[in-house]
Amino acid sequence: MDIFHVHLRTDIEKKVGFKINTTTDVKSFLAILQEHTSDPISLSTLRRFWNLIPMRKSNNSTLDVLATFLEFASYQEYVKKKNEYENWYADAKLQNLKFKKNLTRDDFQFLSELIEKSESNTVFISLFEHAFYNEKWDYCNALFDENNISCYKNKLPINHFQTNIAYILFIFLYGISKESFVTSIKQLVANKNFRENVIYIYIDIMGLNKRYGIILEKIEKKSLSNEEQLFLNLLSGLKLYLNKSKELLPEINKPTTKELHSLPDVLVGRFYGYQMLCAAQNQNKEKEEIVWNAFLSFIKKETHIRQYFHEFVHALLLLKRIQKLNYLLDNYFEEIIDQLHMHSYLDLFIYNLIDVMVSYTNKDLKRAHHMFKNLDTTISKYGAAYNDYYLIFYAITGYHLATNYKEKQLFKDEYLQHVALAKFKVFDEQYLETYFG
Repeated sequence: MDIFHVHLRTDIEKKVGFKINTTTDVKSFLAILQEHTSDPISLSTLRRFWNLIPMRKSNNSTLDVLATFLEFASYQEYVKKKNEYENWYADAKLQNLKFKKNLTRDDFQFLSELIEKSESNTVFISLFEHAFYNEKWDYCNALFDENNISCYKNKLPINHFQTNIAYILFIFLYGISKESFVTSIKQLVANKNFRENVIYIYIDIMGLNKRYGIILEKIEKKSLSNEEQLFLNLLSGLKLYLNKSKELLPEINKPTTKELHSLPDVLVGRFYGYQMLCAAQNQNKEKEEIVWNAFLSFIKKETHIRQYFHEFVHALLLLKRIQKLNYLLDNYFEEIIDQLHMHSYLDLFIYNLIDVMVSYTNKDLKRAHHMFKNLDTTISKYGAAYNDYYLIFYAITGYHLATNYKEKQLFKDEYLQHVALAKFKVFDEQYLETYFG
């Protein structure tokens, strides 16, 4: 078979999300294909193309239909894009972009197309790193402008290009020398697009006492929007709470109902979670209940509440409010773990861990041990900023579920290891030992 036919088969399988190895697979693909084209193509033609029945040369019309399914104008256009010389040309052009003072509109169009066709964001990162080391700050800033890079446009609740870039860039910023970090970060945080597409996407709780905290402190608050100022104030207050500051958490003016509805869902959850921390620090149980009921009242009519819960649940875990976590599980589990977000390893881990905590509190030890044993702690490998942070609560739960001294000590050591990494004073040995009362 022609090498480009092989490429075509592979690219189609990537797009539909399954291998085409049987006639049943071909039928499934044909149903999908018919939704995208009115051009006739038979089951037997597709079976031949996938070598399930004796092969013969595919005609041009068949190849054009398949190439069009992959959003190419024709099979000839597909071959042109796949041609190794075209790839070499693209690599050379990308390399030349690094040495330009600034990129043109045509350059950005080429870059956007390259990113969308590629399965990796390394092309973007390589341009950023080269501009960074050569202190071309206008060049760096332009890379994060949604008017230049199409992948930043039409943002979904989860924009995977955005989150992936933010994660990789933080790996980069954490890996450079301290001198380089200090001298460059002020240039980067002055750019609104960099703040919105990197700093506010990858929220590194474990780094609040380290470089992420330094980054937040470098942001000048004078000319920021109310939304940005609220974000920074909430994280600043959380940092004070985690470090057991002797100061009371600073009061933050409550946005109006209209303002709350205009804020990102996750920021609304963080705001209500912060109010819970404030009330607890002031030992004001009545205020806690007021905040709790206000939050439930705000979200009760929402259909997509997962983003609201993420930050609010974080506050409840910190405050050891197991019964309130139980209430959320009982009443909103289906909305939290809906079909759209079943891929989220962190969500599944958090809510399964909460299920363990609730079971332990309710003395259903058999269920607690079974659920805990099946928790997937490899979440720390998936790149979300909170992953390692939630392993603190995993270690706490394991400590209390342990059935012998050796096992208990292993979880205590794991807890202390995570705590030492974050340097948060709230997580001391007393917090560990009294978490479940």
